[in-house]
Amino acid sequence: MRPRRVLPVLALLALAGFVTVADLTSARPQDPPARKPRKVALLVGPSTYLHDFGKLNYTARDVEALAVVLRDGGFDEVVVLTDPPEGKNPATRANVLDRLEKLVAKQPNPANNVRQGDVVMVVLSGHGLELDVPDPEKPGKTRREAFFAPVDGNKGKPDTLVSLGHLVNDVLAPCGGRNLLLVDACREIYDPNKGRGIGGRSVSLTGQTAVLFSCSTGELSFEADEVKHGVFTHAVLEVAKEVREAGRPLSWAGLIARVEERMGTDAVKKLIPAGQTQTPVLAAGQVPATELLASRDDAARELAPGERLEEFEYVVEGGKRKGKRRVLAVDLGGGQTMEFVRIPKGTFLMGSPDGEKDADANEKPQRRVEVTRDFYLGKYEVMQAQYKAVTGASPSRSKGDRLPVEAVSWNDSVAFCEALSKKVKRTVHLPTEVQWEYACRAGTTTPFHFGSRLNGDLANSNRGLMGKTADVGSYPANPWGLHDMHGNVYEWCRDYYGPYDKVEGVNDPIQLTKQSENIRIIRGGNTDTRDWVCRSARRGWHMPDRNDLNNCGFRVCLPLD
Repeated sequence: MRPRRVLPVLALLALAGFVTVADLTSARPQDPPARKPRKVALLVGPSTYLHDFGKLNYTARDVEALAVVLRDGGFDEVVVLTDPPEGKNPATRANVLDRLEKLVAKQPNPANNVRQGDVVMVVLSGHGLELDVPDPEKPGKTRREAFFAPVDGNKGKPDTLVSLGHLVNDVLAPCGGRNLLLVDACREIYDPNKGRGIGGRSVSLTGQTAVLFSCSTGELSFEADEVKHGVFTHAVLEVAKEVREAGRPLSWAGLIARVEERMGTDAVKKLIPAGQTQTPVLAAGQVPATELLASRDDAARELAPGERLEEFEYVVEGGKRKGKRRVLAVDLGGGQTMEFVRIPKGTFLMGSPDGEKDADANEKPQRRVEVTRDFYLGKYEVMQAQYKAVTGASPSRSKGDRLPVEAVSWNDSVAFCEALSKKVKRTVHLPTEVQWEYACRAGTTTPFHFGSRLNGDLANSNRGLMGKTADVGSYPANPWGLHDMHGNVYEWCRDYYGPYDKVEGVNDPIQLTKQSENIRIIRGGNTDTRDWVCRSARRGWHMPDRNDLNNCGFRVCLPLD
């Protein structure tokens, strides 16, 4: 099962022969020069095990999503291990211990080794169990020890598992940092007799260490198809999202309190099978007040020339919320302006996860992608009045100044960008596929930025205005302040259409073979399409010269100067 519990990490490394406590302590100067505290993290989420443990559905998705949160929240280095032994990032016992050692004690620049005041987060998402092992302090006796199962672990062989007590007390504590562990384990919910939860047991912790377990002893840690995460990890992600969207920092103590509260809500309880309970348990050493995630500085930063800060209302799963967006208005002439929202750089999970309903093969594999610099994206799809002000043309079938322009080809859209670039003396182009999905998701991981389901109140799809486009802005914005990213009209992207594995973590469009040069990407669905076509990850395509489609429009991207 998947008991989650983080105990001795340092000990694991020492026993494995990778590093000794003496190595860790002697390598660090007693009075290090002043530097900004570092934040580093190791996230482990095996899913398909080699031996005794059953397959888990959402462990990799758990740690990938948490990695995005930590990177965006100011962590300096985040290591993610999910793969089988032959994979790129294997979650084997040896690799877990090796990568942790390198993360905390053997940095390429020794000045970056973990030391007093630094933050180390370890997240374990997978199977866990408790075993009776020999007690070195009491010859002939045994003691109960908690273990996490790596991808190559054997249920009855402790030396193939990761001892949590060793991990915490022998590997991490000697480094002198603040060690924070999230353990989401014991997920083998189909046969409860195969394991038991490792959370909630009394743990003796050394140094500044705290462990938050996803369940108490004897409980299971459940996965939920509705949210495609472990229930505990889902609660952690929701708490982090709420705080980040509000622009506030999140402390370790604040995370604990909010997660415990959220796990008791009806919304979370309904994800747990009837008659079952899942109660997070904290094992805490002496950890001082510690900032886990830094506040978003989008609203606090000094405004760029021409920018203004405005409040707006958006909808996410759970209801309406208020946020702030940084807006740049560009004069198009003829009394028309175009508003752009500043999109912050960051990382995200692009594509569809395994199990997402109606997902296509061309949306996989889901991967972590980095957007390396801020950019501006149109707050709305290009309106008909704006298109006419720039080009003098009015090609749309349905007429209205604030209706999105439609019946425009990819070539038409590029010509508009070129004309607008000359008019405003700044480069303007269509967004790349990476930029479009990143901005559409706005930090969310659900099929739509407002949750798992779409209806006529939140987007103009085939359940909206029955085939008619709506004035831009008729529906609530996403968490970053963009309207109509789902539905209304398809939106042309800059890229050629091609194999999804060619999409890289860059801001430039992918370059493919001659075979694909006559096919261009469209995103977002339209007023005529079924709901599943409007998903954040959905990829469509058309020939670039097609202008006979009354469901294709676009929005434009403005790179920062």
